Parts: sequence; structure tokens; C-alpha cells
Amino acid sequence: MGERSPLRCGAWPWVTVVQVIWWSHGLQRWGTLITTRSRSSSTTRGFTRPVTLGNEARDHRLASLTPGRLYKMVVSTFSGPNQRPQFIEGRTVPSQVRNLHARPGEQAASLRVSWTPGDGDVDMYTVSLSQGSHLLETRPVPKHVTELDFQGLVPGQLRVEVQSLSGILVNNSTTTGRTGPAAVNGLTVMTANTSGLSFIWRPSEGYVDGYDLFLYNVDETLRGRQTVEAGTQKCSFSGLVPGTLYKMEVVSRSRGMSSDSSILARTVPAPVRSLHVQGGKAY
Repeated sequence: MGERSPLRCGAWPWVTVVQVIWWSHGLQRWGTLITTRSRSSSTTRGFTRPVTLGNEARDHRLASLTPGRLYKMVVSTFSGPNQRPQFIEGRTVPSQVRNLHARPGEQAASLRVSWTPGDGDVDMYTVSLSQGSHLLETRPVPKHVTELDFQGLVPGQLRVEVQSLSGILVNNSTTTGRTGPAAVNGLTVMTANTSGLSFIWRPSEGYVDGYDLFLYNVDETLRGRQTVEAGTQKCSFSGLVPGTLYKMEVVSRSRGMSSDSSILARTVPAPVRSLHVQGGKAY
């Protein structure tokens, strides 16, 4: 078997701290010298920070470091003029992103996620989207990107997690967001007569608080309005003018957000009145 190295080192990371730990086997020493140098790609010169410790020291915390940065450390035991170095690399944990927000996107059933980079170095981000216990999607994101859109989602509340990655170390930030509700599907005229119209639809996908129903005249003035619960799938308006065109609009509501679906419908024209035959002709 080979000779056992008298000095073993390890590094334990925090966001701005690296704790260096070492073990010494059979080496009489008077002290330990730790030298730290930055290995960040964003720093060309780096820096050196020497720390001298006593004979009994077995670990040391290097504090006030840059988050997410790779450092090279030299742990040297010395006794008189003799010195034995051990090289080790350690990386601080990247900082969390700041100002993480998730808000409805410009399109229906979409979500826009944005954030501000944290301090220090980061290699990249990953953005994960989940609903309940179900992971919907995870995307890798370059470090210069700070905004991301998700589309084609099931409306409702979503959990967003942004991971900052530096080497193999990560730091997470989470928030929740909600997409705008989906519009109802299949809005159609169920029945029509001379003074009324009835409509039917399929419910919005996902969560909604309820529906607002509006009936407009052809000049966009409001003719009638109803508010119904989320489970409602039909409605009727009466007291209308025969043979008249109307616009029916169903607005899906969810936590202050909305989407709508509309249809044009016409009442049945009224029959002629006082129809009679005179002289072989109908009047």
C-alpha cells in the first residue's frame, strides 16, 4: 500500500463562507497557513488572503466571500523551516434570486415569471413550474435571462421555483402565481322565441369563482345582466324584442382576473297580426 498522506483537507460551503477542515496524521507541526485565491471566470487577477493558525487548529471559516464563486485554497502545515502544502478547491453557495414574481401572461392560460439576479456568481438558472404535487415543467435558463413565459397551462394556482446554480451547488427561491381563467367553451343558443333567448356552454377549464353574463343590444348598450355560480352551464333572458339581434357574453372570473366568450343571437320575429282574407286575398 502507498504511504498515507499526513494531511487531508475538505471544504464545506455556505453562501459567503467556506469552512476548510483538515486532518493531520503523524506530522509534528507548529502551525497552519491557509492561502485563498479566487478562481472565478469573472476575475482575471484573483486575490490572495493568507491566514495563520495555531498548532491545535483543525478547521477555519473563510468568511465575507463572494456567493457562487470558486476558490483555490492552499493549506500548509509548517514546523520551523519545513512546510507541507495541500491544495483544495471550494465554492460558496450561490445566492438566491431576488424580486421573484409570477403573474398572468398576455395570453390566456399563461404565466410570466421574472426575477432579479442575486449577488455574486452563477452559472445558470432552472425554473420549475408545478401545480399541487404535480411537476409540470422544468426549463434551464442562461444566467443573462431574467424573465420567462409559460403557455398552455391549466388555469389555476401554480408554484414557481427558481434555482441558482454554481458548479454543483444550488439555492432556491419560490413563489406562487395564478393564470387568468379560461373562457367557457361551446357557447351556443339553446332555444329562441319571440321574446327570449336561452344559452348553454361548457364550463371553463380549471378554477373559476363564477360567471358574469351580459346581454347587449346591437349598439353595445346593456340589455340584461346576471351573475351565476361556477357550476352553472345555462341561462335565459326574457322580455326581448322579436326579430332583434343581440350579443351574449359570458365572463369567467377568478381572483380578480377574467376572460370572456361571446355569441350573436336573434329572437324569433313576431307573426303578423289580424291576418284575414278579403275578396280572395289575404290581409
